[in-house]
Amino acid sequence: MIPEVNLTELYKIQNKDEQLRYNEGFKKYVFNALLSDKIGARRKIPDSRHHLCFNQTYSHLLPQASIIICYYNELASVIIRMINSILDRTPRDLLKEILLIDDHSEPEYEATNYIKAYAKENWPDNIKFLRTTKNEGLIRARVFGANIASADVIVFLDSHCEVNEGWLEPLLDRIKEKRTRIVCPAIDIINADNMAYIPAPLAKGGMNWGLTFVWNYPERGYFDDPQNYVRPLKSATMAGGLFAVDKDYFNKLGQYDKGMEIWGAENVEISIRIWLCGGELEIIPCSRVGHIFRRTRPYGIHSDTQGKNAYRAAMVWLDEYKENFFKARPHYRNKDPGDLSEMMALKERLQCKPFNWFLKNIYPILKPNNDLKGAAEIYRKKNTDWDKSKLYKIELYGTNLCLACKNESNKLDKKAIIILQRCFRMSY
Repeated sequence: MIPEVNLTELYKIQNKDEQLRYNEGFKKYVFNALLSDKIGARRKIPDSRHHLCFNQTYSHLLPQASIIICYYNELASVIIRMINSILDRTPRDLLKEILLIDDHSEPEYEATNYIKAYAKENWPDNIKFLRTTKNEGLIRARVFGANIASADVIVFLDSHCEVNEGWLEPLLDRIKEKRTRIVCPAIDIINADNMAYIPAPLAKGGMNWGLTFVWNYPERGYFDDPQNYVRPLKSATMAGGLFAVDKDYFNKLGQYDKGMEIWGAENVEISIRIWLCGGELEIIPCSRVGHIFRRTRPYGIHSDTQGKNAYRAAMVWLDEYKENFFKARPHYRNKDPGDLSEMMALKERLQCKPFNWFLKNIYPILKPNNDLKGAAEIYRKKNTDWDKSKLYKIELYGTNLCLACKNESNKLDKKAIIILQRCFRMSY
């Protein structure tokens, strides 16, 4: 029996001890650990699928999945509730195993023994506990798990998620149809403070020239065709930790770049590689998974691993467009990206397309000199009335309208007035 929980009541802090636990929990985990513990081992969440998803049918002969969940210094109640959500909302015949990989958590964060004790009383034997011999970071910990996984399909999930109804079948069905597809669920939001499960609008992944992931929303009119609420959505990049892939294809693709450190940009790098090297990347609207989005990463080394990893990706994949990366991240221009020989050999072995193909066919809004379409680029025209009025403008894709920021201080700040008006065409 999956219980309803009253988040409003549970959210209330009853005494000084709970206030202390709340403060310490946020400091350690960057979400409301006290409330997570109060919610308990399982809860009902809203079914966030579009109603047309209920009419979708899938193959009766779907491949089995190994679900890989890596965690480091994670809260036990979050992991337990996540595993229970998988067990409660996944057909058992599709679930080969769940690999829980402790990436050498620090002793004061140790959750594994508590989870094992719970598992002994409540979970089947196909939930396996593994631990790395040292802290590898998310990227290499996932490779560690992928090498152990025994099912035909690998599903990677972050350690602070809750899966929704019917989440796995549509992912497996797309991979069964074409094994070079990598598919991602639509990601709902679990509020880090009040733990509310919030259905999110359908979006796809993009990036900027610094190889930082960004969300892009479908073009205007996309949902005029109701089938687009359920139709797979091609995506230039994946958000990160949640995707399914045929294991043999993941190995052929080279897994993750093992030269990358800890966390960051690995999602953008592998997305570019998927498209350039013969694969496809899709968001599957009828697969929904909730994820706690935290403001900061509460663990890991204190360095810019996202930037360093993006630098490696740029050196391997951007070809003649590397200069655009250095304009976005100039401090990496003369730094050492590390040994790229393995990735360069993989690029040649897979006969991958040039990055220009990606710009033309997959993500043209990133292409330089594309009249700003699809981008939110702020610029100013000098020596005109536009300049004298201290206006900055953002062109709205597919229109002749611009959002303009009027500011007498000649700087963009929170006090600026936003107006909508026709764009002035400018030369650069």
